[in-house]
Amino acid sequence: MIRLSYRLFFRDYQYRYQLTRLGYAWSIIRPILTCVPIILIGSQIGLSSGLPEHISYINYAFSGFIFFRIIFDAFEYPQMLSWRARKLIRSTPFPRTAVILAGMWYAFLNSIVYLLLMSVLVLLSDTTVVWSALLTLSFLPLLFICGALPALIFSPMALIYQDVRYGQPVIAAAFLWLSPIFYYPPPGSLLEAINVYNPVAYLISFPRAWLLDMPAPPISGLWLILVSTAILFPLALRFYRNAMPLVAERSV
Repeated sequence: MIRLSYRLFFRDYQYRYQLTRLGYAWSIIRPILTCVPIILIGSQIGLSSGLPEHISYINYAFSGFIFFRIIFDAFEYPQMLSWRARKLIRSTPFPRTAVILAGMWYAFLNSIVYLLLMSVLVLLSDTTVVWSALLTLSFLPLLFICGALPALIFSPMALIYQDVRYGQPVIAAAFLWLSPIFYYPPPGSLLEAINVYNPVAYLISFPRAWLLDMPAPPISGLWLILVSTAILFPLALRFYRNAMPLVAERSV
């Protein structure tokens, strides 16, 4: 299964970037160029208001964006590969979960580059690296799993309904701005109240708090995510395995 998923990933990688000079770098350049202007503008319009004094806003916003991208890459790439491989899925019998794993190869490769960029930024800003940063690394598998969970549900649907694919940028933008990525939620504000019920906020805030040595959200939120994921992931995987043979015949 792992070997097959890697071959699917590498096949798509070659097809996707064969006519470019920068190749795979485009998958990193595009999201980075998206976040840099927002960070520069945010530092000028008060989005860092309320942030602890020892925390650099650039480190805060960039690390938050990196953790968000890891989650969203694990959500987006399996669906993208499902769509690209739809003819293969329709005509060739093979374990369909290999497509999800192939998308995770993309997300994993991206995450390595993201983390290297974040590490360089933290070191250049003379930020003190604390022992709790190790907890950040141990948290990364949960980010992949939580991104893959909705991908298991949406991937079969995206093969039939184009609305699912077109709606992804809207979903990404909504979570990007609702989650405390580029701003520090003012105490007692509407944004703080919304993020109490926003799972992405917890998935971003915990590893960032451990990395930058800042206050973390209530631990009860993390336990709720862990329990919910342990229950929902097997159900989503079962749905995917049952749905893919049915939708493969109806995909366009």
